[in-house]
Amino acid sequence: MKYGIGIRGQLFKVIISNVVFFASSCFGYAASAIDVELDVPSWQFVVGHLPASPSTMSITADERTFAKQVMPLVEQKAFDKALRLFDKQDISAMSAKLRELYGQILLSNKRYDKARDVLSSVIEEEPDLGSAHRALSLAYLMQDVLPQARHHLTRCIELGINDPQVFGQLAYTNLQMGKAITAISGYQQALLLEPDNEQWYQGLLYALIQSNSLAQAESLLTQMLAQSPQDKQLWLQRSQLALKQGNTTKAIGSLETALSLGNNTTANLVTLAKLHIKAGSTTRATHLLAEHSDILLQDTTGEGASAYVDIATHLVDTQQWQLLATSLEHLSHKTQRLSTEHKSQFDVLHAQLAISKGQNKQALTRLRSALDAVPDNGEALLLLAQIYRKQHRLDHAKMLYIRAQALEETKQRAMLAQAQMAIEQQDYVEALSLLRDVYSHYPSRTDLLHNIAALEKIIKHAA
Repeated sequence: MKYGIGIRGQLFKVIISNVVFFASSCFGYAASAIDVELDVPSWQFVVGHLPASPSTMSITADERTFAKQVMPLVEQKAFDKALRLFDKQDISAMSAKLRELYGQILLSNKRYDKARDVLSSVIEEEPDLGSAHRALSLAYLMQDVLPQARHHLTRCIELGINDPQVFGQLAYTNLQMGKAITAISGYQQALLLEPDNEQWYQGLLYALIQSNSLAQAESLLTQMLAQSPQDKQLWLQRSQLALKQGNTTKAIGSLETALSLGNNTTANLVTLAKLHIKAGSTTRATHLLAEHSDILLQDTTGEGASAYVDIATHLVDTQQWQLLATSLEHLSHKTQRLSTEHKSQFDVLHAQLAISKGQNKQALTRLRSALDAVPDNGEALLLLAQIYRKQHRLDHAKMLYIRAQALEETKQRAMLAQAQMAIEQQDYVEALSLLRDVYSHYPSRTDLLHNIAALEKIIKHAA
């Protein structure tokens, strides 16, 4: 139902400023979770030495003869040959000490299941044999059976084995089991005994960060960087720590240093660009992505292309058209690397750039291309509908809005656009119905209640 022009004018005074708010793109830059990608640390577990010869006091004369045959092979690390000698023996009849040697050789030969069985039988017979607990803990560690590894490492310490590997390995198990605070003391003890072991420093740093002991972590990291200023992983950890502390400037500086040292992974390039956007350094973010567009677009996960879309859309939202043009220019010969979805999204961005220049014909071509590739590209539907409205092709616009309304990410904006179009056509009943529908679906939009009340009043007055 349509009403007189006077009522239309009255309505505009009341609600027009509140209704026209649907033009921004859902691809716009969002402050999503920002994190730094670190290499997975490589932990090396060391028993300490090759399997030792059993004490002559704890084995029989026959076993001493057998041990003399085995030990030269062990010293040569010919573990397969040594095990073949054991295969000819009755293992169950051996003394605990000789079975411990067998278990240690199995462990050195990476036969962890068998090593666990043999060493467990030794401990059943001699529960206070620290060397057997130590070997068994390593067998469990190598198979990532952490609770049992921790039990036997603890027994080692209880039995008086004060070895940096034992303390470090116990700290590792605690860290992996989510007990970062207890891991700290283990790594500190390992460092007291072995102060030049970089693995213990790395473990302690991880434990301090995970336990939120950020000041201590920062102090340790500063010390480590002083020793290894070219270690890009340390700079990445410095950036990660700065993010935890809410220090964006420091995080950016650390990531930039890591980048200069050769860390140019897609994830960290994206993180650095997002941080620059957050800090207001839009130009640097744009140039960063442009300079590394080859790496970003080769990323098979699509993360790099998505970051490109996000930041380019931020440039649209902030009307930084020259930077947008620079950003899109670097993709002109690389679109074959993009997925169909990303090609469609970039077509929308090109269309928005064309509209900013008043080049509606080029914009239409881009938007039609976007929808040919991805018919449910909601942003393309809304933007094309907006152009059709300006051209007074209202039926075409309405059909596009209906399609956009069927998509969750553009549903609200499509309904509001239709309400605005109904107002422009003086169809206030239709506009009221649409606004009520929006409020029903999105009850947090309490700002619409004023508009709804104004429409109800005008319709009642006209009746």
